[in-house]
Amino acid sequence: MELRDYLRMLRRGWATILLVTMLGVTIASIYIALAPKRFESSTALFVTTANPATIDDLQQGSNFSSTAVVTYAQIIDSSTVLDPVSTELRPQRNVDDLVGAVSASVREDTTLIDIGAAASDPRSAAAIANATADSAVRIIPTLQTRPDGLPLIRIQQIRPAAEPVTAASPDAPRILAIGLVVGLFVGLAGTIVRQSTDPRVQRADDLRSLTEVPVVATLPSSRGARNGIVARDAPSSPLGEAYRTLRTTIESLDPQRPRSIMFAAASGDSAVQVPANLAWTFAQSGRRVVLVDLDLRARAIAEAFSVNESAGISDLLIGHADLDDVVRSTTNPKLDVITSGAEHAVAPDLLGSEVLRGMFRRLERDYDIAVLHAPAVLALADAAMLAGAVGGTFLVVRAGRTRSEDVSSALETLANVRVRPLGLVLTDVRGPEAIRSTGAVPGPSPGALDSPTLRQRPPSAAGPRTTQVSQPRRTGPGVRPNWTG
Repeated sequence: MELRDYLRMLRRGWATILLVTMLGVTIASIYIALAPKRFESSTALFVTTANPATIDDLQQGSNFSSTAVVTYAQIIDSSTVLDPVSTELRPQRNVDDLVGAVSASVREDTTLIDIGAAASDPRSAAAIANATADSAVRIIPTLQTRPDGLPLIRIQQIRPAAEPVTAASPDAPRILAIGLVVGLFVGLAGTIVRQSTDPRVQRADDLRSLTEVPVVATLPSSRGARNGIVARDAPSSPLGEAYRTLRTTIESLDPQRPRSIMFAAASGDSAVQVPANLAWTFAQSGRRVVLVDLDLRARAIAEAFSVNESAGISDLLIGHADLDDVVRSTTNPKLDVITSGAEHAVAPDLLGSEVLRGMFRRLERDYDIAVLHAPAVLALADAAMLAGAVGGTFLVVRAGRTRSEDVSSALETLANVRVRPLGLVLTDVRGPEAIRSTGAVPGPSPGALDSPTLRQRPPSAAGPRTTQVSQPRRTGPGVRPNWTG
């Protein structure tokens, strides 16, 4: 991975990172609020020679004090000094508790002893420190005396212990900083690991790493209009503009632009919104368009355009209707639709029959372009059977929902019937990749070129294929193609 890949991950996962970081700080705050408080107070003792008679006595006493002060410090936090303290404190304290609460240390190169005391409240901490200092001042000088019975040293308390204002622990700034750092690290690591191991396609680069089939368009997300006609209802929206960009890309197919194009999702729900909106944009540009619903198990096209579904493809396949009976007009005079039809027990093999192939040839002859909606490639075998009979196939991939392995499996399924999609359409894209065509202009589908509908027809049948758009044959808004010609 490159640096920009990590930056892209961070940009997509910033909400998760922020949430986990805030969670770390929250846990740290809860710990600070619930953890027992520990207050510390300290005092200082000064050890000197007691009653020196001469300068030599003073010097010798100073040397002795400097050497013995370490020993005195070790005696302070022992039961020798703390036994009297335990009885003097109110309430009285256990000696073992005092041993753990009191500490003593010697300042380097001095005869000063620092006494520290810890307790659950500031008053107790100061009281323990002062009581320990008083006991040390009384007891330690009596441990070593001169031959005349006088003490060798004298101890003075030079600084009384004061009640602390803030607790020594927990250390709120330190714990909050740890919670912030840990939360941020966990959020970053979790986001990178999750997105690195996520099997779902998220962006066009994910598709490019899977296949050489070009990504012809990336369409932005539009949750509120998944099955709606955005190109009709909101043509100026970013998604409406994206469909016009996709139309332009398909129009630039050269040297042989297919007159019939099929859209099928790789997996999951059928991608009806892509062919439905694309057909509307083609009709807006003046082309005569027919939109065909080849998903016999759903009624998506009929619902999207609110047309009567008394007869459709299923009725045509079983011989209950002719082409004249299944074509329906829409509010756009340039756009007709053929719905999936009534529910019949239609054998899947009929989707590859000559009846359907003949319908495709007539649609290509009488319309500028036929846009076909098929079920998902991996959901049913229908799309694979139909792909070889149409002019070109586009595979629709839904960002954040379609898995990479499903895309590979769908491409392999189409390759088994000698069809290579003209391109991939990535939908529901979020972020800066949305509303952007890749600029790739795919060539003709190698597998589809072997199908009867894409072979060059003789001039007497349909005329030579060109890159120009044929002129509409319709003479009025309500006139349907002449199916008997």
